[in-house]
Amino acid sequence: PYELNVGDEIRIESLTDPNLDRSLVIQPDGSITLRLLGQVRGAGRTVDALRESLEEAYKKYYKVPAITVTP
Repeated sequence: PYELNVGDEIRIESLTDPNLDRSLVIQPDGSITLRLLGQVRGAGRTVDALRESLEEAYKKYYKVPAITVTP
């Protein structure tokens, strides 16, 4: 599976909270910046791996975060 790289554009969406929805570009240091979480490593991960880690991280704020990641 494809691993995300610096410069890739991704879309993060949440069915639970539309305020989390955003389009992002993976920064030169490999990170993305998200609401409530701050900087998160994006580069070197598959889309599924990133989605799973965001789901887990957002569980402290939402019962069911329902996060999707689209390259």
